[in-house]
Amino acid sequence: MISRVLGKPKIELILGPPGCGKTHTLRQRIQAELDAGVPKHRIACLTFTRAASDEMRQRLADQGEMMWMRTIHSAAYKLLDLKRVQVFGDEAWKEFGDKYGYEFTAGSDSDPSESRWVTPKTKADKFRYVRHWGRTQGLTAEAAAGKCQVRNLDLTAFLQFDERADAFRRIRGLVEFPDFLTEVLKRRLVMDIDALVVDEAQDLSPTQVEVVKLWMTNAQRVVFVGDDDQAIYGFQGADPRWLTEFAREVPTQVLSQSHRVPIAVHALAEAIITQNRNRVAKEYRPTEHFGQTLRLSLKRAVELVDGSRSTFVLVRNRVFLGAVVKLLREQGVPYLIEGGGASNPFGRHDFVLALREAVALGADDGSSDSVPEVATLLRILKATAGDEASVVAALRDAVRLGGPASVFPKLTPENRTYFERVIARFGGIPEPNVLLTTIHGAKGREADHVLVLPNMTSATFETYQSGGDAGREAENRCFYVAVTRTRHTLVLVDHETKKHYHWPSEKSEEGRL
Repeated sequence: MISRVLGKPKIELILGPPGCGKTHTLRQRIQAELDAGVPKHRIACLTFTRAASDEMRQRLADQGEMMWMRTIHSAAYKLLDLKRVQVFGDEAWKEFGDKYGYEFTAGSDSDPSESRWVTPKTKADKFRYVRHWGRTQGLTAEAAAGKCQVRNLDLTAFLQFDERADAFRRIRGLVEFPDFLTEVLKRRLVMDIDALVVDEAQDLSPTQVEVVKLWMTNAQRVVFVGDDDQAIYGFQGADPRWLTEFAREVPTQVLSQSHRVPIAVHALAEAIITQNRNRVAKEYRPTEHFGQTLRLSLKRAVELVDGSRSTFVLVRNRVFLGAVVKLLREQGVPYLIEGGGASNPFGRHDFVLALREAVALGADDGSSDSVPEVATLLRILKATAGDEASVVAALRDAVRLGGPASVFPKLTPENRTYFERVIARFGGIPEPNVLLTTIHGAKGREADHVLVLPNMTSATFETYQSGGDAGREAENRCFYVAVTRTRHTLVLVDHETKKHYHWPSEKSEEGRL
């Protein structure tokens, strides 16, 4: 185990259930190192996602740039002294696809731990995902195809894809994302540091654990921060069992007071996670606020979403977003989708800004010398004919006649109707407070109001039914994360298929409408 192998650094493990201040504690540890006079460049803070790294960097912005505040892969990239042209990334994959006739979806090569990640859609996306997953696990292509949970994988075609990708990589001298870590291990590259802090430790893959063990050899103090109950990246190769074993070996602090999860939600969360056997038992207390947990039909649940407060709509699989979107559009509620899965008109930032300018233009009476800001609107419409004043005047008349959405000729009738409903309901185009994403996409975040859909695809349900740590216990952790995102109201949406997550006894639920 880690402590027995190394012995040199002073090691501490901090476990924090949802809302108990893991990020705050991690920041305190880094600040303590800085206050003790440790130079910024001798402190490494490794996070699981780029978003988490950016957030930590912002919170410590007054300390200046910290060169080792990175994701594990980013730290490996820096140690390897790689350049962009050396990486088998998006541009190289496109060239590879063009050469052999493979079609890749934009974003499907990104890290599944990132909210921007796009689920593999095309056959080539799936091949690339299985290849990367297998290389992360140190598996052969054939072994990866057998173990990775991707349905309807054509083994012969995949092996040909893998062979071609290997040849392309070798000829071009490229390094793939999963190989960053194996190269670091092979070359025994370490950071010159005094302190190492590792966030979201429960989500480390076996290879990442080995890399961290290597980097620990050069540190005097090491702090791991995480929660085995929130380990939800098993599909990516993470295995929380290393953390539960680690907790028996090193001094472990449990952050027990939640500053987010209310009493009613906490009761359900505990009922979910205590079903698991493979976990570290820990004290966990809710806030003093009671909150509420409801069971509603999808229609009734979405009717409660008025767009005025921060809201998450969480699904286990993206395919179930479509039904939610349909209802939100009928109600004229602004929403955003992360990672795709359904129509996402508010995802086009420039268009939304132009639509806001059209709304403002329609409200302007044109009597003053000042002209409303319409630069984005003019650019989107490519309205360059004639002088600007006359163009703006014509647009103002068009907005007054047909409404702000009417001046966009490329807007589909469905989206035009949707935006007209939004404008009628809110008197303009507000910033969307409703986020639709997967449970994985919401990890580490919180909202006032959270809806959770329990429906599962056939593949997910089959794994769930298989039992064990990779099946039932993994899904318990996943839905534990889902319900603990809320600060006030949790709505458990009724399942609409026989394949769904099974909630614990309804004794922990406040009511049903």
